[in-house]
Amino acid sequence: FIPHIMGVEVDMMMKMEEKDAYAVLGVSRDADERTIRRAYHKLALRMHPDKVQARAKGLSQDGTTEEAKPVDLEEAKIKFQQLQKIFQVLSDPDRRAQYDETGSLDDDDDSLLGSKFAGKDFSELYAYYRSVFAKVTEEDIAAFELKYRGSEEESRDLLDLYEKHEGRMNLVFSYLLCSRPGEDAERFASVIDAAVGRG
Repeated sequence: FIPHIMGVEVDMMMKMEEKDAYAVLGVSRDADERTIRRAYHKLALRMHPDKVQARAKGLSQDGTTEEAKPVDLEEAKIKFQQLQKIFQVLSDPDRRAQYDETGSLDDDDDSLLGSKFAGKDFSELYAYYRSVFAKVTEEDIAAFELKYRGSEEESRDLLDLYEKHEGRMNLVFSYLLCSRPGEDAERFASVIDAAVGRG
């Protein structure tokens, strides 16, 4: 269902309160990309702040005069931005799948349509976190260590930490990934001496 042009501001405000991106567009959750795009374009044409302002001044889309209505232009801009955000998410397959799972349009912004995680306890939030980010295993750590130790990246990190902590090796070892003072002291000394020699 696409709101009628005369009541679009009221209808959209009510739909935004539904906190469901599909309901705002007036499409079903299994709508294809074409249906979502068409629904967005129809609403965008009606919700654009310039169109809202023109209707408020009493001008219809066909140029005839209608009864002037009060309008909050800032609110119209906010609603239009919300509509754009909804389309950005639902038109991208990956972001749409994430929205379908979480109910949130954006990881770091739950202010547009609200977040289904508000008020959840830690165990529920942790379960979601684990579903998005795979658990790091001991094998993952061993593989990283094998790749990192002796690499150019390790040498850069070592020299950055050596400079940052003004040569205090106890701090360098504390902050450098996968470092072992007993095993790495001589190797690190060689890397530092070579860098000092290069100036």
